[in-house]
Amino acid sequence: MRIYRKFFLTIIVAGLFSHVYGQDDNKEAARAIVEVANEVYFVQKALYQANEQYALAADMDPENLEANFMAGRTFLETSPKANASKYLLRVYDLNPDYKFNILYLIGQGYQYGLEFEKAIESYNLYLQKVSASSRRSGQDFTSAEVV
Repeated sequence: MRIYRKFFLTIIVAGLFSHVYGQDDNKEAARAIVEVANEVYFVQKALYQANEQYALAADMDPENLEANFMAGRTFLETSPKANASKYLLRVYDLNPDYKFNILYLIGQGYQYGLEFEKAIESYNLYLQKVSASSRRSGQDFTSAEVV
């Protein structure tokens, strides 16, 4: 219950800042919302609530890599999964090296949104990246066999 009070307080403060102070405060409010969302996601395992918070933070600050990545990731874990591409594309546009498998995740979002040509294009770009990198492993790696 404590986390929800913190979340609602953050939302109220963020709303006030966005009207009074502008873009810099939107960035700060978005960072605060991401902190709350991280606790909701990683500690409480409340995926839908975390997704809402990540998406809110990403929309407040479209340049926040973590907010956009986590919004996309949590959309892939919840629904509507097709919304993932919007946020993951922002990440890719800002920093294509943020996560090694970002193109694979974008492809998944397109696939869930029934945009198969775009999905195939993203998957093929990811396969090229995997082929060019001989030593890749870790959480942000999806093997070529999965694609």
